[in-house]
Formats: sequence, structure tokens, C-alpha cells
Amino acid sequence: MTDGSLRPPKQKRSQESLERVLEASTRLLEENGFDAFTIQDVSQRADVSVGAIYARFGQVNEWLMQTL
Repeated sequence: MTDGSLRPPKQKRSQESLERVLEASTRLLEENGFDAFTIQDVSQRADVSVGAIYARFGQVNEWLMQTL
């Protein structure tokens, strides 16, 4: 996934997890700014493991591109 595109999840629960991660990311960036942004905070707020975030997005910059 180095082209910045995110393939859509096939399962409903995966889609729900993705939506929670993106929503949590957006909210945390709005609330705390980029300097205070952590994967652990997103993981806790979205109720998704850190490993699941990395498995879905690969690299943090790909994840942030989807958030922004």
C-alpha cells in the first residue's frame, strides 16, 4: 500500500473498525494537534488494537493521508 490508496474492507466489522479509527484520528488531531497525536490514543479511542491499525495502514503516513 505504498501508493496512498486504501483497499476497502470486505467484512462489515472491518469497515466499522476502519471508520472508528478514521473518526478517532480526526477527532484527536482536532483536539490535540499533530504534536500530541499518538497511535496508542487512537487505538484506545477507537477500541482497536495498535497492531490492527498497522495491519490496515502499513505506515503511519498512509494512515494520516486517509485521515486528512
